[in-house]
Amino acid sequence: MPGIAKKRITLIRRAWQAQKVIKEVMLFLQTHGISTTYAVKIFKQYGQNAIQIVSDNPYQLAVDIYGIGFLTADKIARALGVSPWSKFRYEAALLHLLETAAQDGHCYLPAPDLIEKGVTCLSIENEHQATAEALESVIDGMETQETLIVEAVAGDRYCYQPAFFVSEKHLATLIGDRLARPIAPDLPRVRHWIDRYTDSRGLKLSPQQQEAVETAAYAPMTILTGGPGTGKTFATRTIVALWKAMGKTLALAAPRPRRPTVEGSQRRRSPNPAPPPGIRPQNPQI
Repeated sequence: MPGIAKKRITLIRRAWQAQKVIKEVMLFLQTHGISTTYAVKIFKQYGQNAIQIVSDNPYQLAVDIYGIGFLTADKIARALGVSPWSKFRYEAALLHLLETAAQDGHCYLPAPDLIEKGVTCLSIENEHQATAEALESVIDGMETQETLIVEAVAGDRYCYQPAFFVSEKHLATLIGDRLARPIAPDLPRVRHWIDRYTDSRGLKLSPQQQEAVETAAYAPMTILTGGPGTGKTFATRTIVALWKAMGKTLALAAPRPRRPTVEGSQRRRSPNPAPPPGIRPQNPQI
């Protein structure tokens, strides 16, 4: 066309080709039941290679794309005609089960438990029945590929995601190093500080609280447990005050949706606080 420079023509041609690729990818994904939201995420992740990657192993979506888990990837795979016996399907299911267990606080699962859960997860009524033997074979293969860590202890096998296995070993090493450090406690000085602290507040520690505070003063690691109403909060506040007096650096962490409640970080609550996300408020009159 007259009046359009060669550089502009080149840009137009490239833009048209890019849009053509996007259209082909989106059409392919949506034809196989993939929503527009997921299709956009898939294209952003893989670009023009999306069709090839999704066709070869749709379960890779659960690894690479946030928001797509095993169940969604499995649905996509079935739409693409992937066999229920697919090795990729079995491997993805095992990793999914370990990830689910991790959300419940477990770093690993015993192999028999993982296999039992795998049979339930992979079986499709009137279509496919997963077997323990098949899962054992897949676990052995994943161990060889190092996509799964299997640790044998006293004849039992424990299955880890590699990241959790490495983290747990590293944490054990750090704890071991900390426990091996020599400590010279000065208990008379600590007890004198405790007496002054409690007297200034008109309070008194129970024998168990006293022991907890004294232990925390010099122990390389301390775990404080107890049922409701046993004085854990006051003991913890005393420990924090003692550590500050000793010049220690403090770091506070809490699992969601809980909030830190120690040493001035406690938040004021309204008479009728809003429930945590996902919890339906109850009618107080019922």
